Amino acid sequence: MTTNVSYFFQTKYFRWLFLAIFAAVIFFSGSTNEGIPKDQEGRAAIIAKNILITGDWLNINAPGEIESEKPIMSYWLCAASCWIFGINEFGLRIPTILAGVFTVLMTCYLGNRIYGTKTGFLSGYLIGTMIFFVFSCHIVFIDAVLCAFYLASMIFLYKGYFEHYKATRYLYLFYIMLGFTVMLKGPVSVLLAGLTILFLVIKKRNLRILWDLKPISGLMILLLIAVPWYVHQFMHKGSGFAWDFFVNQNVSRFTGLNMTYKEGKRGSYFFYFVNLLYGALPWTILIPFALITFWKKLLTLSDKTYFLIFWIASVFIFFSLAAIKRGDYILPLYPALAILIAHYMQTTFFAQKLKYAKLWNMGCIVLLITGLIAGIFIKTGLLKHIGELAKQDKLSFISKWDGVNMIAVSDWINSYFLLTVICLFAIIALAYYFGKLLCLGKSVRVVTISIALISIFLLFYYVYLVPFMYQNESVKDFCRQSRMIIPQDAIVCYYSDWNTEAVFFNDRKYERTGEFYDKKTEEFKFIFTSPDGYEGLPEKIKKKLSIVLETAKGHRNPLVLLEAKFGRIEK
Repeated sequence: MTTNVSYFFQTKYFRWLFLAIFAAVIFFSGSTNEGIPKDQEGRAAIIAKNILITGDWLNINAPGEIESEKPIMSYWLCAASCWIFGINEFGLRIPTILAGVFTVLMTCYLGNRIYGTKTGFLSGYLIGTMIFFVFSCHIVFIDAVLCAFYLASMIFLYKGYFEHYKATRYLYLFYIMLGFTVMLKGPVSVLLAGLTILFLVIKKRNLRILWDLKPISGLMILLLIAVPWYVHQFMHKGSGFAWDFFVNQNVSRFTGLNMTYKEGKRGSYFFYFVNLLYGALPWTILIPFALITFWKKLLTLSDKTYFLIFWIASVFIFFSLAAIKRGDYILPLYPALAILIAHYMQTTFFAQKLKYAKLWNMGCIVLLITGLIAGIFIKTGLLKHIGELAKQDKLSFISKWDGVNMIAVSDWINSYFLLTVICLFAIIALAYYFGKLLCLGKSVRVVTISIALISIFLLFYYVYLVPFMYQNESVKDFCRQSRMIIPQDAIVCYYSDWNTEAVFFNDRKYERTGEFYDKKTEEFKFIFTSPDGYEGLPEKIKKKLSIVLETAKGHRNPLVLLEAKFGRIEK
């Protein structure tokens, strides 16, 4: 019996089971945290809720939002999850959480198939501890679900042709999965897959590959899956839908021509260089070394390695050229990146000893100095100031939500500054210890300890730190109090400020306006706006309003509830 148990722990089945448990623990941690202060999560919450209330599963119903911004499939998943688990934070997040678990397991599967068992399982743990990927799978991000479906499509593309450069039945599954990605976010994924294939065709100098991929029957399958909903929307909403979705939301956002989003400002071409460096933390440190290694072997790299390199390059280059940039747009490259880093570890990193111990120690000193400078930076409020600028879209190289996170981190560190300093010295000591292990050639132990420590940190972050930050970011409690004031049959107005979380939790019919004197606004007794929105009103209007409820001082998404003193606002 003991022998059988010992044998089980050494089998591949146990490795898969342990990886699945690891992924489930990482991604389900904090899944019931209250509050949905992120705009994309709030938008999904409104649409999913309206699908269940109205029973209309074919149309996106989100008054006040651009209803043709994204296809409907991601909202179907959220609505179906809420139908099972309830219309709440947990129900909304289940699709992205499962997408995270699936991506970890399938990254392992693809790495296993390309490079073998050791690389496969290591790549699963690597992507499961990449900071931005884990963050994206904890909230309702369409791109997190897109990443899972795109990974599935690329697995079938590899198995269907590029594994042996011979077409198999898996190619049809590639087109099926690609059709689902079009239902998730539009035609962009088809372009990304097409770029990867084009790069491989150029590398092999063989145009016949294009015909071997069964493009006619494959595209018919793809269109059969993706087109019906778009046709329905065209018939239901007219040519305005097609123009807004394909031209405004796709072509204009990519080219920047006639773009109104973000006031027409194009993001920096170097945005994703910085974004990927912190998004892939802590494994970012290995990317330059892996690039150097692959560059030295460029002419002798296998086709399967080129498959992963072109996958990454297609996503990275495409979105770097796009006018609009967000960190989650490049999530589809993370699985391939994790596999390549794992491959570099197995073939090079684990086989070497650290030769430059003095340089490593110097690095620890630099890390200490950098940490102390960062501490001063945070303590003086400079980090928070930069976060505020990013939140207001005044910095092209930092996204709005990165700015929000910078503010949250700054507030938390200032609240626990002494603890943070102690943690800094602990990290420096750990880095020094890692240097000793690397000098002895024990890099496997370094990676194992790192994965364990990162996992503990992620659990701490989502179980403890996120609820702490949400206290000053979510308006859920504010909405709970507002529902006791506003009659259930009332129609409220959102003026100037647009908070999707408030719309979801207030549970009242509403209108949205940016112009106070339009005819609709005159009919409202209750108005939600920001403190700045209220202060910007003319004095003669303020006299007709009273503030009946407001968020706590220092709230990062402040709101006030205004009530008309005389029944309604009149000119």
